[in-house]
Amino acid sequence: MVTTYSKLGDSVDDLLNNNYKALGSLALKVKSTTKDGIKLDFYAKNKNGQDNFTGGLKFTETLKKDDLSFKVEADIKEDGTLCEKTVLSGLADGLKVNFGFTALQRVETDKVALEAKAEKKKTRNACDVKLAYVANDGKCTANLKVSKKQLNEAVVDLDFAGEVNENVSVGCKISGKPLKKVTDKEKESYRQVLDTDFAVKLSTEDVTVVGALTKTGKNSSLSVVNQVCDKLSVGVEFTNESKLALPWCYKGKKPEVTEEETEAKKTWGLTAGFVLNTDNNTRLSGKLNDKGVATFAYDFDLKENLRTTFAVESNVKELGKNAKFGFNFVYSE
Repeated sequence: MVTTYSKLGDSVDDLLNNNYKALGSLALKVKSTTKDGIKLDFYAKNKNGQDNFTGGLKFTETLKKDDLSFKVEADIKEDGTLCEKTVLSGLADGLKVNFGFTALQRVETDKVALEAKAEKKKTRNACDVKLAYVANDGKCTANLKVSKKQLNEAVVDLDFAGEVNENVSVGCKISGKPLKKVTDKEKESYRQVLDTDFAVKLSTEDVTVVGALTKTGKNSSLSVVNQVCDKLSVGVEFTNESKLALPWCYKGKKPEVTEEETEAKKTWGLTAGFVLNTDNNTRLSGKLNDKGVATFAYDFDLKENLRTTFAVESNVKELGKNAKFGFNFVYSE
């Protein structure tokens, strides 16, 4: 198994996040493979109570010649947006080269980027190049990615991960915008220049513990996943937000923060969950957080080749308030 930074927290995501993707929507996916080996995925999705339909066709083809492998993934969305990703491997031992781009059919009308949260959700013309290197039979990995989104500065991501021994893995990720133009006024102010994340994974045959420090140290988390038996896994995750800031991620003089402001902005969260697999290929998942929000998901085979997921969420303190539900259907042939 290859150890990468992005996969260090997979056990936690599988238990507390990935099983609930059907929540709040009605989704349909049809998977097929042509005689030539081209994989086709048709998908359609509509969010509950919203006039927000998304859909498209995704296809994947892999071409091989000698030691070279050329994998192409393309996604054509309902509005004409094309997302493409190409992976080239075999050029050198352990090295993969990834190219990707997003091309919008419509003409971009924005002249400047939006506010941070809105801009993150905004789809724009974009491109990226990534170099991925794997060494020591997958026990050490390094990834370098350069991406550019229209109206935004180029972002450089560099991450490392490796196994210290059979039970311990560590990882680090550094992100920045080296080409960003800085005004004279910004040079004098306290500003962020890098983003640094750390993660440590401790694992035994049945228990996995993952600790992470993200967002320049502002966010921290600790999670424990225990495989009670072959069919049952349980876990808990604790998160905390504070005013901690790794010094090398910032430039300028840090403004003083009063004790009242520091206390007011500290937040914490706690989530516990479980996954239960049965003999008849069904799966029941559930989680509850410190705010009293309970979420459940049930996966089962409705018919042969038709996998169905039903998810529901509600606040146990005020039943029915902000309740959500969703269905996901996946047909494979």
